[in-house]
Amino acid sequence: TTAMRVATQAIARAGARTWGVTVSAAAAEQLETATGMPSVTIAKWLHEHRQGRLHIAPGDVIIVDEAGMASATDLAAITRTARNNGAFVRLVGDDRQLQAIGGGALKMLTHEADVVRLDQLHRFTNPEEAAASLRLRDQGDVEWYLAQGRVHGGTAQHTHQHMVQAWTKDLERGDRVLMMATTNSSVDALNLLAQQRRIDERLIEVAG
Repeated sequence: TTAMRVATQAIARAGARTWGVTVSAAAAEQLETATGMPSVTIAKWLHEHRQGRLHIAPGDVIIVDEAGMASATDLAAITRTARNNGAFVRLVGDDRQLQAIGGGALKMLTHEADVVRLDQLHRFTNPEEAAASLRLRDQGDVEWYLAQGRVHGGTAQHTHQHMVQAWTKDLERGDRVLMMATTNSSVDALNLLAQQRRIDERLIEVAG
């Protein structure tokens, strides 16, 4: 994000515009806040272009954040639009991150094109955690996280209850929280537990 902020400032000084696009509305909001460039979801950007409401000028730069989670079809559409208008596309992301459900292209591109990689971590102030994050990324090593009590196990029911309890505490602190699960049935169970907790706390009412 720091690198993108510097890049957008340099592009603006050169007289061109930057367009930030990413996979979700929340991510787009964070991207715009962090960099100052107008940012929307990939789906909205493509829709606005097809409706003729975007005016891409030669020299403009379209920055796709979290590009590993973008589908190959969407990336192709963005690249085609940029090429037809004399603009540039820059993909930003981690090729070892979660890939797009419909099939992504970032991992393939990192093997077939010249890429620039960040070689220093700036996200963590704890050097042990920084090193552990690299071992997790490169080797799947979770030993440090286990030792720090970051990983919790149990039955599905116990895990769901524990997640909702943690979610509630984070909300009470004023945090923005997202629970994620690997199956639709787990998502349904988490939503029902969360809804019931909100009802029990009289934060929402159910019409009778």
